[in-house]
Amino acid sequence: MPRTEQEKSLRPGGPFPIQLLFRNKVPQPDQRQALAVLTEHIGAVEAAGRDAGAVSFLAKDHVAQFQDESAPVVLSFTSCVPFFGEMLDAFVRANMWDCPDRDVLLQECRWQVVAGDALAGGLPAIQRAELDMDWLMALLELFPSCGAVYFPSAGKLFRPEQICSAPFTGIQRFLHFGMNVRMFQMPDGDSVITDTLGLQVLNLPNLQYHYRGLPPSWVAAHAYTMASMLLQNGDDFEDGDTVDGMENGQLSDAVEWECRREVAILQPKRTVLDIAAGQYAAPRQQAQQTPQTGQP
Repeated sequence: MPRTEQEKSLRPGGPFPIQLLFRNKVPQPDQRQALAVLTEHIGAVEAAGRDAGAVSFLAKDHVAQFQDESAPVVLSFTSCVPFFGEMLDAFVRANMWDCPDRDVLLQECRWQVVAGDALAGGLPAIQRAELDMDWLMALLELFPSCGAVYFPSAGKLFRPEQICSAPFTGIQRFLHFGMNVRMFQMPDGDSVITDTLGLQVLNLPNLQYHYRGLPPSWVAAHAYTMASMLLQNGDDFEDGDTVDGMENGQLSDAVEWECRREVAILQPKRTVLDIAAGQYAAPRQQAQQTPQTGQP
C-alpha cells in the first residue's frame, strides 16, 4: 500500500507536502503564468518538465548541498485529483485547532492539488523554512479558488485567507503554518502533554512536555520559543542539557528545565526532545504506562 503524504513527511528532512483542497476540479495553470508567479516569489526558476500529470520546476537560487554533490531544489504540483477527507481520523482532526469548521471543509472539498519539494532536505533549516513558505504563497496565487490548505507533516488545516492575511514574517511563518503545537489532557485527569509536529521536515527534533500544574498556554509559548531557537541555531542538545524554564508566564534563567531524547508518548511514533518542566514535570514512568490517546 502506498504511504500517505503524512507518513512520508515524518522522515527527518523528508518532503513538505502541501495539499490544496478544492470544492470543484480545477485546471493546471499555464506554464508561462506559473514561471512568472514562481519567479516573483522564489527567484530564478526553470521548467523541469511534466511527469504523470505533475509539473516540476527547478528553484535555481536554492541549491541543496549533499555529501558529494549539489543540486537545485525541485518544486512540483500535481494535476487536480480526488481528495478523500473522510480518511483523516478523529485524532488528526482534533489537532486542526486553527480551523473550527474543519469537518465542513473536509466534507465539501473533494478535489486536491498536491505540491511538494524534492531535495530540499539538503538546505539549511532557515533557508528551507523560508522557501517552503514562499512556495506556499506562490501556490495560493496560482490557485485562487483553493478552499483549504492541509499540511500533512504538521496535521494543520487552514483557510487560504488565514494564511494570506497573517502578520507573520520570516521563520515565524513556518512555525505558525508548518508546525503544530498540540495539547492533550491525559486519562489520569491530572497531567497534560504538549508536543509539536512538523519540525522533522527541517531535520530538527520535535518537542514534548509532560507536566501538571502549569497553564498549557505557558508551555505552548515555551514550545514556540524553543522551536525558533532550534531553527536559528540548530540542534546540539545532549541528554541532561538544560534550557530556561517558565516563571509567571515568562522565560526565566532562574528556572532550569532538563532535556533528553525520548520516544514520543503520543502518535505518530518518533524521537522527540523531551523537556522536563522542573517541579511541574509528570513522572516519566507514568507517561510510559499511559495510552496514546487524549483530548485537546
